[in-house]
Amino acid sequence: SAGANTQANINAKNAQIQQLERQIQAIQNTKNQTSQQKSAKESEVTNLRNQVNQLNKDISSLQNQLNQVGQQITETENNIQSTTQSIQDLEQKIDENKATLQGLVENLYKQSHVKNEIVAVVSADNLSEVFNAVKYSDTIQNRIQTLLTEVMDKKAALDVENQNLSNQKATLASTQGTLEDRKESIESSKNQVQSQAQASAVAVNQLNASLNSLNSQQQELERQRRATAVELANLEASLSRQFGGEGRVCSARGYAWPVQGGRITQGFGMTPFARTGAYGGAGHNGIDIGAPTGTPVFATASGTVVSVGFNNNSYGCLLYTSPSPRDRQKS
Repeated sequence: SAGANTQANINAKNAQIQQLERQIQAIQNTKNQTSQQKSAKESEVTNLRNQVNQLNKDISSLQNQLNQVGQQITETENNIQSTTQSIQDLEQKIDENKATLQGLVENLYKQSHVKNEIVAVVSADNLSEVFNAVKYSDTIQNRIQTLLTEVMDKKAALDVENQNLSNQKATLASTQGTLEDRKESIESSKNQVQSQAQASAVAVNQLNASLNSLNSQQQELERQRRATAVELANLEASLSRQFGGEGRVCSARGYAWPVQGGRITQGFGMTPFARTGAYGGAGHNGIDIGAPTGTPVFATASGTVVSVGFNNNSYGCLLYTSPSPRDRQKS
């Protein structure tokens, strides 16, 4: 009964170790998945931050263009003001010359009137006066025409220049508006990418926390597995000490200890050696007892020998007994 209880405890410890190993493997699988997710998120954060850096460069470039366009607009406005002032000065000059032009016109009119009077009453002796009057009249007209042409041409040129500057300002203002729209759009994109990068960074931190928690759980399970393995080894050693002699019962079914002395080198079930896959994933189907070479091996129970043979696959000499195939024991 004591041996059966010890073996039951050994089986329970083996089952406990198997359960712990399944839990450890499950945690390891979760760690692997979490590590992959973390790596993917870290790559995502890197890519998003690179995008933010590129967008910042684009924004800086657009800002430089806006500064240049702003300077051009300022220069154009200054030129428009200068041209407008020139037009105003010219118009003032025209106003100032109005009196002069008016005097010339009045003088011309008088000369014309006198000339007509002279022509009406002139004799052949004073025709030279008529010619002088006509010549003076022509000079006055040419002077008026020159002043008018000069003033009108200059004002027209200034008007054209002013219009060109206004058009140039309108074009620059349109360019400025386009650049500002592009800058606003890029800044909006940058804000979105920054939000995504921050969210991904938070996800990385959460995955790091999950990995730390999983590591702690795995370490605790491995500690339990090591402790259980020590307990299992102690139980197997205890079983070997308790039933290490000829004729001693070692199980509830009445099997006797097969050798005098000896020790259990491998227990039953999912032993450490079985967990290496030595039995194709199955547990050990018996117990191994180590003893010096030449130690007699006794039958563990009464029965009839049905066959004896040698197995080269490390089992050595095998003896099978009856009364029934179900009760065959390998010795």
